[in-house]
Amino acid sequence: MICVLDLTEETHGNACGMGLADVASRRFGEKVDFANTYPNLLTSRIYGSAKLPLIMEDDRSAIQAAIHGCVCIDYHQPRLIWIKNTLEISRIFLSEALAREIDRYEGIELAGEPFDMPFDGEGNLVRMDRL
Repeated sequence: MICVLDLTEETHGNACGMGLADVASRRFGEKVDFANTYPNLLTSRIYGSAKLPLIMEDDRSAIQAAIHGCVCIDYHQPRLIWIKNTLEISRIFLSEALAREIDRYEGIELAGEPFDMPFDGEGNLVRMDRL
């Protein structure tokens, strides 16, 4: 499952990859600028990447819906990767379940201790640059 929570200012609302996402937050949905998104899709003729994901009220419910949509997993120990954005993947956050498998992957180094995903009072994830 792919869950998207937001668009950066640098996208100018262009969400031409949203069709790859399964679930998104309302904040993401409100930032999509279709006038900025559609020209790329019309030019490429790949309309599927414009399909809308399931929109949930906040980040917490979007993440929960994405996990719930998975089958044959341990729902108490989901294997999650959290990235800031698709242009900055040198620093990622892994769930404890996935971090236990880190030895399988070359080039990944654990740089911290486990912590609970921090949500604000509105159910939105605290931005990674604040961690």
